[in-house]
Amino acid sequence: MEYSTKRETFNGRGQQEKTRNNFRAPSVAKMAEIPRQMTGAEFRNMISGMNAETRQCQNPDASALMFQSGQVGAPTPKGRRSCQNCKSEFAIEPEDFDFYRKLDVPLPTWCPECRQVRRYAWRNERILYRRPCDLCGKSAVTIYSPNKPYKVYCPPCWWSDKWTAQDYGREFDFSRSFFEQFHELQLQVPRISLLTKNSVNSEYTNHCNNNKNCFRGYSLFECENVLYSNNIWQNGRDSMECYHSDEGIELSYECVDCFGVYQCQYGMLLRNCTDCYYCLDCRGCSHCFLCWNLRNKQYCIRNRQYTKEEYAEKIQEFGLDSYARRAELYQQYRGEILPQALYRFANIERSVGVSGNMIFNSKNSHHVFDADRTEDSKYAIISPDVKDTMDAYHYGFATELVYECHALIHCYHVLFSHLCYDNSNLEYCDGCHNSQDLFGCVGVKQGQYCIFNKKYDERSYRELRDKIIAHMQQTGEYGEFFPVELSPFGYNETQG
Repeated sequence: MEYSTKRETFNGRGQQEKTRNNFRAPSVAKMAEIPRQMTGAEFRNMISGMNAETRQCQNPDASALMFQSGQVGAPTPKGRRSCQNCKSEFAIEPEDFDFYRKLDVPLPTWCPECRQVRRYAWRNERILYRRPCDLCGKSAVTIYSPNKPYKVYCPPCWWSDKWTAQDYGREFDFSRSFFEQFHELQLQVPRISLLTKNSVNSEYTNHCNNNKNCFRGYSLFECENVLYSNNIWQNGRDSMECYHSDEGIELSYECVDCFGVYQCQYGMLLRNCTDCYYCLDCRGCSHCFLCWNLRNKQYCIRNRQYTKEEYAEKIQEFGLDSYARRAELYQQYRGEILPQALYRFANIERSVGVSGNMIFNSKNSHHVFDADRTEDSKYAIISPDVKDTMDAYHYGFATELVYECHALIHCYHVLFSHLCYDNSNLEYCDGCHNSQDLFGCVGVKQGQYCIFNKKYDERSYRELRDKIIAHMQQTGEYGEFFPVELSPFGYNETQG
């Protein structure tokens, strides 16, 4: 594990903790220690062991032999498999087979929980460092610590025309494993220090797009003057320390899962509310204080109705200009209001045929969380506006036909890829943008028909792609997300 003594961290959104049930799989023991710098021989040995394990899982005869020798659990009934990571059983439903056939990918060898943990290991949102840009030399804020072996460019240099990822293109060597060669390409191609796209004066933001004057924000889209917040999508304005809003939030502070709110503080599960303080699960309310489970009310304190004048007098008595008094009110909110409120088993609204939590305007989706306009999807976490997807994390906004991916927006038919915006027809890509028809590429911008960053004509591209997939099937590499060992982060830096 790598640690740095010089890092800038942001580990929360003020006092209020996000406590709702989310699909957070437990850390897998074998992922706890990840070698960050390995010799070529060590890396080949690691890949060989992983490939052998995968091939044995995909070969029923080999699996039976492993069972007889005590290496894996007992053979499972049809439709169930034994996870090759944690050894627990997991089911593959009939509709899952249909999805795998549609994308022409093999069945997974890891259970859903382990697959999610593997994707967690690729997301560092907020552990920030300073290191010089490897192109211009200026100090840059980045998610890559100075002791990482990668080339890192500041955003202006990375997006500039001063370099091209195709300069690092190479031939594929069929005598070696895919992941070994891909790791070598990762070490050569420059990485962007922070992924902030189409934004102004928002240098300290990551996984963000179309923002202005934002600071220490993560997964912000279409926001202005938003600070220390996470997962704010569409019309976030002048707010701080907030989590998860996609229908507008303005002049608000310490709000979690709040939609269409204005001038609210310390709120949870608020919708279309104005001037509500220390409130939980209120709808269409205004000027409410220390309230819970109210609908279309105004001028209420502790769920008791007051006149406009009485309410104003009572609010003055609370002394909101005192920090000490504010701390007392917050403790009352947590100790008195939250315990006595009524809670639904799951927050699911305007949706049909779904399971999970925090699901809105969705249908035919299961095991999905923080989902809005999600359709025909499964095992998805934070998925606004997606269709026909499975096993993906932090992705969306007009995204379709995605499998085993992390951090995508505006994508179509993308498989086994990480941190790619505005693409179509990608497989096994890392940090590629505004491209189509790529396989095994790193850091490509506006590219097409590239394999290992090398440009081909369409016919040659498709022929070579098919040959590489056949090679990966033989080595047991095809059909799984990137191994944790290829992640550019130490596990302690990630969402895992």
